[in-house]
Amino acid sequence: MTECSGQKLTYYVSPDGSDDHPGTSEQPLATPGKARDAVRAQISRGLTNDFEVILREGTYNLRETLILGLEDAPPDGRTVTWRGHEGERAILSSGIAVVDWEEVPHPIEGLPRTAAGQLWMADIPAGLGRILSLYKGDTRLPRARTKGFAPATDIHPRDNPSKDLDFSTLHFPEGTIRD
Repeated sequence: MTECSGQKLTYYVSPDGSDDHPGTSEQPLATPGKARDAVRAQISRGLTNDFEVILREGTYNLRETLILGLEDAPPDGRTVTWRGHEGERAILSSGIAVVDWEEVPHPIEGLPRTAAGQLWMADIPAGLGRILSLYKGDTRLPRARTKGFAPATDIHPRDNPSKDLDFSTLHFPEGTIRD
């Protein structure tokens, strides 16, 4: 069991924790998913308390979507509060690091002169799937756009929810690819 204060049960999570821990401040869990499961288990046992999940400082690299559903809500108007620890910054991220960048060693035919010396390449981790954004640190990088290369459609579902978008294909305007 974790820490209890009045009618509130609190679970602590830390990137340095372990999912084998009970979720106390001294022995935190490691993942938000395990904290969700711990709260869910207490609710399914009939416990009618408020719950709090406190995320300690650090980045939580999520490999799957953290889904919170009706089974995560306690009955009778009780609540589950998820928050960062006071004065700390907790980050939930599904980002994948792309490492070992190398400058493109030779000019690429057809690129504008302004691109010379500004092209970099790296291998993408296997199984990555669709790439919607690229960041350098905390800064989102712009997508490549020049005359002859621009996305033909809005590629984000929130911008174009009515289209069946193909995220595994680069879209080039008609006639821009040479054989």
